[in-house]
Amino acid sequence: MTKEPQPGPEQDTSPAQNKVSAEWQDRLRVVLNRTLPGSNPLVLDILGHQFQLPSLKGGCATKECILISATILFAQRGYSAVTIRDIARVNGVKPSALYNHFASKEALLEAALEHLMKLYFLYVERLERAISQAENFEEVVATLFYEPKRMSNHFGIYGFTLVNLGQLYNPLAAKAKYSMLNHSINYVKEKFDDCVAKGWVKPFDTFWAGALIVNTIFTGWANKVLEFEGLPIVYRTGDMIAALELFILAAARSES
Repeated sequence: MTKEPQPGPEQDTSPAQNKVSAEWQDRLRVVLNRTLPGSNPLVLDILGHQFQLPSLKGGCATKECILISATILFAQRGYSAVTIRDIARVNGVKPSALYNHFASKEALLEAALEHLMKLYFLYVERLERAISQAENFEEVVATLFYEPKRMSNHFGIYGFTLVNLGQLYNPLAAKAKYSMLNHSINYVKEKFDDCVAKGWVKPFDTFWAGALIVNTIFTGWANKVLEFEGLPIVYRTGDMIAALELFILAAARSES
């Protein structure tokens, strides 16, 4: 399972860093654990790995489990290397049972991408509830970076890897990547614009700040798959995301 990122020297907790208060950190943990996928995660065993996964309905019906496991297998091995028999085996059902839900492997891929987008917008909906309780810029930033630093949503990192792999040959994968990137950047920009309008922080280029955050997080997801699969990595994703959070806070507070 993923581990909580360990603070490095650059993550000093001294008052001089003007970090988010301990009280807010505790409140943030409670709020996000209540509102974001992963607080009471479904755990699914796929080929010996234990995955923490979000669920649309608080449990995993057969069809949803098939979509989740197919997404992870497609991302791990590549779409062409995965068979219906492989997906049936990890779900403990006969291959014929999958055809009760999906007409073909192609239809299963399309449904997996659609399911990924549903979970993405569910995440944003719950994230919005948490951000609405923030009382300053630091709390907004802490909320935005909470889950990316933890990387506890394994389905998200494998789902985005599938989108990345599939975007060159599958129009739906390309559309899914564009939608997630475009929506995420504009969402962060909107939250930062609100902070500027409230006088919580000086005006800054909120679009490029959002683009930097979102692209770093999405790149970090792909790197996290390598880490989780035991492949060589250049950096730990949690460390990179935590460093970016400090950079954004420092840049926003700096004099223009």
